[in-house]
Amino acid sequence: MGVGKSTLKFYTLSEIVKKNSSKPNKKSKNCRVYKVKYRASTTQHMIFLVKCGEEYSDKKGHIVYVNMQKIKVNKLTRPVLAMPMKYKCSCPAFLYWGSWYNATEGKYLKRGETKERRPPVVRDPKNENLVCKHISALLPALKANTVKRAMKGNYNKKFSLLEKDPQEMEYALWSEVLDTMEVLGFNPEEVTSNNLEDLVSSYFES
Repeated sequence: MGVGKSTLKFYTLSEIVKKNSSKPNKKSKNCRVYKVKYRASTTQHMIFLVKCGEEYSDKKGHIVYVNMQKIKVNKLTRPVLAMPMKYKCSCPAFLYWGSWYNATEGKYLKRGETKERRPPVVRDPKNENLVCKHISALLPALKANTVKRAMKGNYNKKFSLLEKDPQEMEYALWSEVLDTMEVLGFNPEEVTSNNLEDLVSSYFES
């Protein structure tokens, strides 16, 4: 059963995955999570690269964005999975298979994203696809981590930490980055490895 039109503004990752369809949850076991970037602002946000092992999966992976409300110092030692969050993934499944709509209606769509009001009556008629496999894959990656450790990227040994700087991203993710930046409203021709971090920061802080 989907989240539906809830008044709750943020959901914890554990709650979302528990209510999620079993299909993306099962597929998420073939995914590997990498931390890309964290920056504190009005809303704390983390950016991940998630690569999955199916033959049809994009070998470059997809970018997952996670927002958290500004964290008070006394809550930095709380489990990160106990903190309410908002989400968005760059993959087609999130957009076309119901997650974008369900995140809009459930009010857990990442801050600043265009809301999707068209229900997925064909691909997700029961509103079960709350998140895609890439977001679901964050659950074991962040398990047993405090907020502070998660922001620093100190994950379980099962997962790798990939602290990419913009120069490295130019080779590994550049086409994906340009597509994402265009969706965010930036001119791809004006995005470079030198100004990427500042542009992303300005978007989250606006």
